[in-house]
Amino acid sequence: MLSPRSFLPFVPALLLIGGAILLQSLLREAAPSLRALAKPLPLLGFALALGLSFHFNRSRLFFAALSLTLVYLVFVWVLPALKLQQQQQLYVLTAFLLPLNLIIFSAIGERGMLNVRGMKRFAFLLAQVLLVLGIYQSQAQGLTAYFQTVFLSSPLLSATPVPQPALLVMLMGLVLFALILVLQVSAEDIAFLGILVITGLLMHQAGSATGSLALFTSAGLLIAVAVVQESYSMAYIDELTGLPGRRALQEQLNKLGSQYSIAMLDVDHFKKFNDSYGHDVGDQVLRRVAACMREVSAGGKPYRYGGEEFSIIFPSKSKLEVLGALEAVRESIASHPFDIRREGRRQNDKKDKGKSDNKKVQVTISIGVADVVDETTGPWDVMKAADQALYRAKKAGRNQVSQ
Repeated sequence: MLSPRSFLPFVPALLLIGGAILLQSLLREAAPSLRALAKPLPLLGFALALGLSFHFNRSRLFFAALSLTLVYLVFVWVLPALKLQQQQQLYVLTAFLLPLNLIIFSAIGERGMLNVRGMKRFAFLLAQVLLVLGIYQSQAQGLTAYFQTVFLSSPLLSATPVPQPALLVMLMGLVLFALILVLQVSAEDIAFLGILVITGLLMHQAGSATGSLALFTSAGLLIAVAVVQESYSMAYIDELTGLPGRRALQEQLNKLGSQYSIAMLDVDHFKKFNDSYGHDVGDQVLRRVAACMREVSAGGKPYRYGGEEFSIIFPSKSKLEVLGALEAVRESIASHPFDIRREGRRQNDKKDKGKSDNKKVQVTISIGVADVVDETTGPWDVMKAADQALYRAKKAGRNQVSQ
């Protein structure tokens, strides 16, 4: 079920696109001298995007930023100096190639930049530049005519100067990125979706130098923001479960006040479970446990500590105040049998032949909780006490909360 928090990752992109639309309307009414001052802003945005993506080795975003930089140079520095017919040729090619590049670069995994695969992508962009220059120099109107093919006659499609082949590529990209984000939300894919929307707005303006300044700037900033968000996620978010990881936990421990509780959670018999059903199924179990932990009440903040161990911090709460919340987490996991899919089992498990595709098993967790004893007690002391309580819960039979 969607919640307001589900839309939080999209807020930076929405703010940047909305701000660009507002800014471009202001620039149209601004004095020529002010518009001249704003002309370098996209280059600053792209420099930031290229620098950050290169530094953090985000090659997908790097080549997207490089593509946009090339288009910006064409729109703002090249098009105004050409004749009308030449402008049309260059515009038609750019409108088709830019969204196509975004789709291609988004589909390629992180393969680096200063290596053979990275050089191939540089060569791919260079080949497009040479193609555009060749068509421009030869005045090959017949070739550019293919990029202006009319598939459908519609007043709606006629309301924009964007050629229909380019619109088709943009539509394909929008559908692709939307499907990807339905399956898994990431800052990079949100950035690609936002850039594609900006590309549509840019091409709809048919290369308007004034209108494109704000949009190009927002595209560069959108990439820079995505790089920062992805880098933060890599450092602080556990990739498997989506919970904050151990580094985030350590930082949170340093921010705690004088009253708090810490709970340590462990999946019961997890090694035996992994040995029986395989690590893929074990990963599914960890994701299931993490999903239940996200629903913890009493203001608890869940973290993945490592392996099959998790932690929950309850700021400003005693252990007696959080026992009910922890018991609810334990019960939610224990009361819903886990469906093991056949594709998650070990390939060499011959005992499963002829059985049904799904098998239900019970997954349980043990929990230990502790709180601050006195002013000399530190967070690591409380965590150690919670770990000792967890050991007592396991020794007492597992699937229970101990304090």
